[in-house]
Amino acid sequence: MMRFLLLATFCFRVRAEWGGCIDPRVSSESGDPTLVTAGQPTPLCLVVAGSGSWEDQDFTYKRLLFTPNADKYSTFVVEGSYKNRNSYGLGEQIFVHVASGKKLSLQRLYTDESERVVFPFLTAIVSVEKGEVKGVSWDDSSIYCRKDHRSENTYRYNGKEFIKPDDNTGGCYFPSAKCASAPAECDLKIYVVW
Repeated sequence: MMRFLLLATFCFRVRAEWGGCIDPRVSSESGDPTLVTAGQPTPLCLVVAGSGSWEDQDFTYKRLLFTPNADKYSTFVVEGSYKNRNSYGLGEQIFVHVASGKKLSLQRLYTDESERVVFPFLTAIVSVEKGEVKGVSWDDSSIYCRKDHRSENTYRYNGKEFIKPDDNTGGCYFPSAKCASAPAECDLKIYVVW
């Protein structure tokens, strides 16, 4: 299990000059993300936000940097994330997305207090070609749970649900009541495949 390095927690205005997910300790001279090499540490960012809409002028988000070895299945747990979710100041809905290089996934819900559901297990798929990250997507995790715990769980950056037939848009949720009695089971877990 790998621990996260918290990079930033602040309010900001959405800007076009986003430089991508880079490890500030290791970057190219141009500031561009370095090429991905199989078996070598590769920066991935998990972004946790309290608003599904990045069109809002100001909102708080948290960005966590982790560096799994490229081309190796990895699991990352944000320990205490469910129990401490209210202390983040993100609101009733908490969204997440993953970025690698200058590519990022669509958003997924982690918690939705109004619906009383938690989506603790998410799998990010990082597509790489000749060392360059070509995309980050999610798998369809809804195939791993009972029908009564399946739901669409993919969102655009304007907060609107993204539903596209034959795409990996579903997810498995736990009722919040289950998480109240076993909060560690509902900590955010990100699985990464290449």
